[in-house]
Amino acid sequence: MAEPSARTAIVALGELVVDWVCMEKGAGPFHTGGFWRCLGGNAANVAVGVRRLGGETRLVAKVGDDIHEKYLRRCLTSEGVDLEHLIVDKRYPTAQCYALLGQGR
Repeated sequence: MAEPSARTAIVALGELVVDWVCMEKGAGPFHTGGFWRCLGGNAANVAVGVRRLGGETRLVAKVGDDIHEKYLRRCLTSEGVDLEHLIVDKRYPTAQCYALLGQGR
């Protein structure tokens, strides 16, 4: 029986999105102030997390052929995630998610 590798290797499969996080607490959905752009999607979070822990990671996902794809590719490449199987589809835009911070109670 072969010895298990000391490194963890995973393939993450899922949605890849650009998250836009509102920088102003309590701002509504029509807020026109600043947003913080960041890498999003469960598969991306897992791939980056495992990579930061020293594992080898590959991400399989589909994005649009747009500026958001380029941003996500730059983020994931800088983290060392293998994007050989990233699908770029000109028919659909890259997914985006907006997060607003509530006032609380």
